[in-house]
Amino acid sequence: MRSSIRTVQLAVQAASEGDAFGPYLARVISQAEDDASSALNGFESIQPPSESADQLREDVDQIASDSISLLADARIAIRRADIQGLTKLAGFLTQAGDDLEQFGQDHHA
Repeated sequence: MRSSIRTVQLAVQAASEGDAFGPYLARVISQAEDDASSALNGFESIQPPSESADQLREDVDQIASDSISLLADARIAIRRADIQGLTKLAGFLTQAGDDLEQFGQDHHA
């Protein structure tokens, strides 16, 4: 999940600097979103081993779903060639990446 967010951060930077073509960026962002969704689907398919693990599962689901929603926003913006809208997501992507990293550290992932 973190790598998907960080990848899209780089794509947004490239878009804002005019350093990449739109179709390439659309593919990169779309693939990052697909990868993040696959990671969440894999996690969600695992039965929590105990009731105490249920809260962790809910926390992972929330942070991952929020991140995937942000990646979808980026995909939509780049497919609409809305570079300004895409670059407005930069701060949110940074925060999401930082939150995922902190969550991983807090839970030894």
